[in-house]
Amino acid sequence: PAIPLSDPRSTLPLEQKEGAIFYTAQNGGPGMSYEWFDALTWMKGHTPDPQGSPVSSSFDYAKGQYYPPTGNSSGMYNYPASAYGVMSWWDYGHDIEYVAQRIPNANPFQAGVIEQNGTTGAAPYFASTDEAQSVRMLDQLGTRYVVIDNKMAILAHSVIHHAFASLYAGGNTVPIIKDSNKWNSSVMKRLYYDDCDGMGHYRLVYDSAGAYYINIKAVIDGHYAGITRNPIVVDDLKNATQVYDMYSQYAIATDSGANTYGFGARPPAKYVKVFEKVKGATLAGSAPEGANVTATLTLKTDWGREFNYTAKTVAHGGTYSLTVPYPTEPMKGDGYSYGIVPQGKYVITYGDTTRNVDVPEAAVMGGASVRVT
Repeated sequence: PAIPLSDPRSTLPLEQKEGAIFYTAQNGGPGMSYEWFDALTWMKGHTPDPQGSPVSSSFDYAKGQYYPPTGNSSGMYNYPASAYGVMSWWDYGHDIEYVAQRIPNANPFQAGVIEQNGTTGAAPYFASTDEAQSVRMLDQLGTRYVVIDNKMAILAHSVIHHAFASLYAGGNTVPIIKDSNKWNSSVMKRLYYDDCDGMGHYRLVYDSAGAYYINIKAVIDGHYAGITRNPIVVDDLKNATQVYDMYSQYAIATDSGANTYGFGARPPAKYVKVFEKVKGATLAGSAPEGANVTATLTLKTDWGREFNYTAKTVAHGGTYSLTVPYPTEPMKGDGYSYGIVPQGKYVITYGDTTRNVDVPEAAVMGGASVRVT
């Protein structure tokens, strides 16, 4: 539904809503954004050095240039066991290499967009709707981290939707494209907007510094315009949540002439997010046949944003198992440390039963089983 023009919220210009500004620098020219520089600087300091320790003689950044290996029929470089890739869209490959000093899976030379006869690469990866398939893609490429920014999420939605609906705005019924099951199941959406909720092998490890971005759909002069390329940018989470709540429930006129309506808001998100692929810990326990089992963990980011991770399954034969990507202790290990902090234990529920369980970081990284008693 559209908020009527008599509602004071409908006549307030979008850029004047409390705590919100238009984002205008996204396409403002060449160069790296503050948020990307922050995220990649963080990555350099908080993720393992791909060169290894001590530095591998075959993979030393100080050499500055790498030549194709000789006498190697596969044509592959002689990567040490410590090396890994970073999945992102090709635009950001050189930034990842230069600032974070990590190996991008795709780069502006168009390498890595589609690989291995179309079975993997950045394009099929982000459009993938099956977590297991997406993990296999990253395993094929030797990838450990995934980096997504707001612009990537906007552009991906313009490709992955193909479902139709209608919206009543400004006295007219406007045909629009709504979110499809394919979009809602895509790796892009589940990572960037859902913080890996329900996934067993991915976890959020860093939100970039800076404001929160809220992407909205738009109807302009009675015509559907898709996701706006100018997200609402809000400096603090409280106001960001208020803006999100407003635009997720209604179609709201965003200018005094009521020619533009915003609706279908995405959850507030930092501009750049970094994710890690992990083996995941398996929570195993007993429950009645057919019981719906839920595991929930609350976490807090470096900037104080709390979010819940939830995994669900159904018990069969009196038992259940769930694979979870987050521990209940600090996410730190050999060469890495993340600031996202669990706020307690996993809460396991089924029927009227509640259980609490701790999950060690070693179990998440090693793919170990944790018994729920």
